[in-house]
Amino acid sequence: LTALSRPALVTPRPPAPLRSRAPVATAPAPASLLGKAARMVRGDPTIQYETITCSDIDEEECLALCDEETGCSIVAPSAALRTLKIGVYFALWFALSTGYNIANKVRLNAIALPWCHSAASLGVGTAFVSFLWATGLRKRPSLPRAAVATLLPISFLHALGHIGAVVSAGAGAVSFTQI
Repeated sequence: LTALSRPALVTPRPPAPLRSRAPVATAPAPASLLGKAARMVRGDPTIQYETITCSDIDEEECLALCDEETGCSIVAPSAALRTLKIGVYFALWFALSTGYNIANKVRLNAIALPWCHSAASLGVGTAFVSFLWATGLRKRPSLPRAAVATLLPISFLHALGHIGAVVSAGAGAVSFTQI
């Protein structure tokens, strides 16, 4: 037998020692955790979420649902929840962007004036934000002149990018625009 066809000799590793959970943060039964989550969603004031350490040994933080009766039930490590949250935001951005591009394509198929569509879109957005600032529903940002001077070229290029996206939707398939 050659060296490539011979099975490699592997020495088994001893199992890693189990880490004990902190007494407050015990691993819950799934039904207990789901019950607490359902009570929290229904507005039960006795259920609150807290950030606690996952174990006695490491400093990793976990999100836990806590109540006075049964203590805390760990939901997941905080880092895992942050990663999940970013993934959800990315998926929502992609889905909403796809919907926006399809709506643009439908409008452009009805009236093939991409420059007018994009100017109207930017105009409606400007009117909407101006209304929010004028009524006080949204606080108007106070920027120094230097910041405005810095942002003007960026905003001009953003407007050009928006026009380019709408024109590309009118020129071809939505998949071309989405890329």
